[in-house]
Amino acid sequence: MGYVLLVEDDASVGRTVSRVLRGSRLTWARSAEDALEEMQSDPDVAVLLLDLNLKTGPMQGDDLLAYLTVHRPELVERTYLMSGELQEDVQHRFSSPVQYLRKPVGIRVLRDVVQSHEPDPA
Repeated sequence: MGYVLLVEDDASVGRTVSRVLRGSRLTWARSAEDALEEMQSDPDVAVLLLDLNLKTGPMQGDDLLAYLTVHRPELVERTYLMSGELQEDVQHRFSSPVQYLRKPVGIRVLRDVVQSHEPDPA
């Protein structure tokens, strides 16, 4: 079905998610701009795990989501925004409902979400 694309600027979170999902093909982008480059070179994304508050570039997670809404609408339904904030506190930033995972995300929840999209094995 494709690979897991993790967009996360926090190295410890990125390493943890990579370990938890080590049975799936995963690419870790540390910025929204890196994620866009990755999706251009390999558009076959099974599921996108997207940090809402990125500190490594001018684009934030919601900027990337807005871009995808226009240019890759089929991927939006397989995109999960992640943040330590309550969903109610950030929902106003989006024009439509989003799939949301509150950090810290439990291992079982993370695995279940990803496996429901049947990514390629590592």
